[in-house]
Parts: sequence; structure tokens; C-alpha cells
Amino acid sequence: MNGLLSWKISKYLYLSNTVYHKNYVLGSYSFYNIAINTGDTIKNVRNAVYSDRSLELKKKYKLEKRTNLGVFMREKSEGGNTFEKIQARTGIEKQRLINIYFNTGATEPYEFLLIEKAVGKKPGEMMKAYVEKYPVKKSK
Repeated sequence: MNGLLSWKISKYLYLSNTVYHKNYVLGSYSFYNIAINTGDTIKNVRNAVYSDRSLELKKKYKLEKRTNLGVFMREKSEGGNTFEKIQARTGIEKQRLINIYFNTGATEPYEFLLIEKAVGKKPGEMMKAYVEKYPVKKSK
């Protein structure tokens, strides 16, 4: 991690009353706020925070077989970025993606970045739209 960016991230987490340690799970909102509040780009923060993770999409993948109704629904309503295609290209485990899409699983920033890449968006483009549309509700 580059020294100045590392310092900015550590300072941001400290000021957010968050303890930063090696096993800390950084949430999408915090990740986005780090980029915005440090004046950096999502891409630079991504490279600094996830220097140890591969954010490359799989080039060869096999989609899970659907029923006839499932194929029909994919053709008529989902377009080219199906659940199966995103899962296969990103390598995010199926159950994890189900939790993100349908349950209460919070998306980790690297997952968001992979999904953005899989659907052809710029780093942070969907994350920004999501964070702005669904702001964190402050507890009283």
C-alpha cells in the first residue's frame, strides 16, 4: 500500500471510531467514503486496499443449467448480465451471491468492484449510485 494513501485510510478509519487491524472487514460505504474523503479515486483506493486480491474476471466459465422457465425469464427480463454469468465471471461463490442479491448479506467492496467489472462499468460507478440511493441510516 502506498504510504500516503495507507496513512489516509488509517486516519479515516481512526476518525470513524473504527479499529483498523489486519482482519478488519471494510464495508462498501466505508470504502467509498475513504475514496471520496481522501480526494482519491476508487481505482487507486482499490489498488491500495486490495493489493493482495485478484480482481480479474474469469475468461473461461460455464453457466449453471436452468429450467425452460429459467431460460425464458433470462431471455425476457435479465438481458446479458444474468445472475449466473456474474457469478461465473467474478468467481463469487453462488451462496454468497444469493446472500448479497436476496438476503441480508452486505457486499464487500471487492465484490462490488468485481460485479461492476463483470457488467462493464467503471470502478466505483455502481458503488457510487448505490451509496447515494441507499444511504446508511444513522442510529439514534
